[in-house]
Amino acid sequence: MRALGFVLVVVAAVLLVSSMASIYATTMTVRRSTLSPWAVVLGASAVTVGAIGGVLLLL
Repeated sequence: MRALGFVLVVVAAVLLVSSMASIYATTMTVRRSTLSPWAVVLGASAVTVGAIGGVLLLL
């Protein structure tokens, strides 16, 4: 279970970095800053996967 928790935490970190990159790309590089819906989806999935991974690491 700990190995799966570690893998999920790593996946959550990757998703979080890609979410931040998407937010930066959509808000900082164009004149009209509109947040991409995919950035919200990536951020929410990163939080969810990170929480599940954290719980599995504690078990």
